[in-house]
Amino acid sequence: MRKIDIYTTTALVTSKEKNLANRASYFEKYYIPYLKESGIFTDWSICMELWCWQWHKLEKLIESFPNVHFAGLDRSDDMLSRARIRLPNVRLMRWNITDLKGILDESKDILCLFQVLHHLSLEDREKVQKEIIRILKPGWHAIIIDTFRPESWKLKQIAWDSINRFYAVLSQYSAKSLVIRTNNALMSIIMPSKYDPEAYWYFSPTKETVLWDAHPDLDLLQTITPKILNDSVPCISDMMIFKKK
Repeated sequence: MRKIDIYTTTALVTSKEKNLANRASYFEKYYIPYLKESGIFTDWSICMELWCWQWHKLEKLIESFPNVHFAGLDRSDDMLSRARIRLPNVRLMRWNITDLKGILDESKDILCLFQVLHHLSLEDREKVQKEIIRILKPGWHAIIIDTFRPESWKLKQIAWDSINRFYAVLSQYSAKSLVIRTNNALMSIIMPSKYDPEAYWYFSPTKETVLWDAHPDLDLLQTITPKILNDSVPCISDMMIFKKK
């Protein structure tokens, strides 16, 4: 079974591009209103999105807060090249977010980490937390969106272990390999121990439920869980706003 680079190849597929654009609209509708109310994004503050993917959510932030200085980091040249086309006036840099050497201590006002933690190992999450604390200015904020609630993990696990793997297979591969890919997807349900999620989709489900441990240098100011469907169903992903002491 061919291994796919989850940071590059899948992002170049048209269906994946559409999926990310839809997520950006979702982000704009359900999360940005809370960020506007928070007052965190003040004029001329410096905001950096860690692991900015292509451009989708970063573009929504720029549109919503035009007087903020934005920058983005990502580990993939392919992602950054696509982002630069869309955001030519934004500083976008190739960087591994687990090691931000070269970025000065206490130099950023706002750090954003959107749907990243669940991709990382426990060791890498600890490294990212240390780097966030190091480069964030005292009194300023880190904004993290991810699936923190155990019950949400169960929902996501069920979804990704069934319907979405078929969507990935059917939408990302040519007709020439469709039979093989569909067979692999079926076998992944019949024999889940043989299933490698990275071979089908950029998101790798995990049963770990603790994505972010408390740290004495960061105060959790607010946890926001937007609701969809007429304000009745909680979103799977929560937004947590931290302030550095």
